[in-house]
Amino acid sequence: MKIKIIAGLFIFAAVFCFASCGSKRNQTKTEKLEPLTIDIPDKRQDGSLTMVDTEGNNYLQFDGIIHIKNDGSNGEPIKIVVYQNEAENYEFN
Repeated sequence: MKIKIIAGLFIFAAVFCFASCGSKRNQTKTEKLEPLTIDIPDKRQDGSLTMVDTEGNNYLQFDGIIHIKNDGSNGEPIKIVVYQNEAENYEFN
């Protein structure tokens, strides 16, 4: 009985020793991570605004520079301004 206990402890110690030696080798290898860069393109200001009637037909369509003054996320009414047929070099203040 004593021999089985001593043999079991010896096997446990050997397995523990091999397992810890293997993990030390992995700890010495460090990988250098590259920094993450996220490119977000500038928002576009040109586009079109289409008004549709109750039957699904196009009622009016405006093409030009679009400015969203308020998108309604703050609880206030939505306000969108469309500058129709503006030049491409138009700058909004």
